Amino acid sequence: MAEYVLGIDGGTESIRAGIFDASGACLAYGTSANTNIHPHAGWAEQSIAEWEDGLTGCIRSAVRAAGIDPAEIRGIGLDGTSCTVVCLDQKGQPLRNAVMWMDVRASREAEEIAACGDPALKYVGHSNVSAEWFPCKVLWLKRHEPEVYTGAKTIFEHTDWLAYRLTGEVS
Repeated sequence: MAEYVLGIDGGTESIRAGIFDASGACLAYGTSANTNIHPHAGWAEQSIAEWEDGLTGCIRSAVRAAGIDPAEIRGIGLDGTSCTVVCLDQKGQPLRNAVMWMDVRASREAEEIAACGDPALKYVGHSNVSAEWFPCKVLWLKRHEPEVYTGAKTIFEHTDWLAYRLTGEVS
């Protein structure tokens, strides 16, 4: 039996899946487009339901195009957009659209975090905090959408959500 690897890349414009052989050659890939939603200037969101359909669709497409038996897949590699916030409830269902990495609605929160003086800031140049970062966005959600924040059992980054959807495990 041959052995293959499945690579999944969740990006801003699309989610892609590729089937690779043991030498690293790409046999086939599938792609599903993502729709960017901009409810206000500087805001960027995506539908998690669309991600669900896109993830399964691009994997099926890649496997079909490669002409392999899915049982021959021996490993999966994941990559996704970082600083993209996903909030799930107790049942693992999304509470809202994902807040994308490029969303800058949390500029006030970024300024406050930069000014807090915490020693951890030395890892980002002492005050160079971006509104695109995960902690800023989560603080914005806590302040502006408290029902989402308090209703969330898990708050993920995009790649962690991909791993959760593939395994059913929060890690």
